[in-house]
Amino acid sequence: MGGPEADAVVATCAAAPAVAVESTDGGPRTSAVAGLLLRLPVQEPAMSDDRDPLAVFDDALVAAVAQERSLDPTALRTLVRRHQEAVRSLPGVDGLVYEWRKAFANDPLLERRPEAYFLALPGHVWIEFASTIEADGDELAAVRDVHERFLRRELGDVLDDREAMVLVRP
Repeated sequence: MGGPEADAVVATCAAAPAVAVESTDGGPRTSAVAGLLLRLPVQEPAMSDDRDPLAVFDDALVAAVAQERSLDPTALRTLVRRHQEAVRSLPGVDGLVYEWRKAFANDPLLERRPEAYFLALPGHVWIEFASTIEADGDELAAVRDVHERFLRRELGDVLDDREAMVLVRP
């Protein structure tokens, strides 16, 4: 999908209410734009996407998580890469961060650096990525762990009840 159709989908998503609500059953907090990832158009990454999607994630960190979780380090690296590429194929890293900042009651942006965004997001955002990156529960938990450890290493203990996500800027 591209052109006017894609613009219409993005406009629809941008116009969605950005009010967070509590679930009636006491379950996890969700927002009125939950499922945003499913409604955004998929785009080919721009030619300016020069930075490696794994640029900030060092091999030692990925290998340590893989070893602790009995996963192959190459397979885990591939999943982390797929996640970063999936974000780039949406409206782009900057666009997605912008949408999330509007959508969630608590601003998810912890820090913006030239190479990456450091975010604290509701857990359901990760669940929405699981099928996109073709990860089972254990694999997704390992990808989340890579993000959390990297964020904590860089920023310290800044997470509240939200989950870490580090997005490499193209």
